[in-house]
Amino acid sequence: CFANLEKHSNEERAKLTEQVLRLESTYPGGIEAYYQNCLECLKKSQEGASPFEGFKPVVPVLNETVEFENKDKFEHTDSLEALGMEELKYTVFVLIAGGLGERLGYPGIKVQMPFELVSEECFLNYSSDDTHDKTVKLLE
Repeated sequence: CFANLEKHSNEERAKLTEQVLRLESTYPGGIEAYYQNCLECLKKSQEGASPFEGFKPVVPVLNETVEFENKDKFEHTDSLEALGMEELKYTVFVLIAGGLGERLGYPGIKVQMPFELVSEECFLNYSSDDTHDKTVKLLE
């Protein structure tokens, strides 16, 4: 399992040990359960099974669109924001891997999919001042 471990520095071995101990203490059933789950997932994948079988992604129907450029236009924007903050605990954020979105029912590449419903902007449209130039350079 740890072949050639002696080729790594003491710092690298200590880091690995820390990661192993963290996995053992945080994954339900520890490393053995994690390993068995991996084997089961690989087996199902080889058999062509999908963990998402029976699920169908849908785009929710929005009852209202809030234009944030003119927040004064909507007197109840603050109440909508408060409601959204309350619902945030039921929200999942997903960073998608690359590739095509065909299994998700999307015709383009996955990183082109709208990642939120207010602006319908895709994942790649958002970058910070610190990362924008690097993101553009990567995509060129």
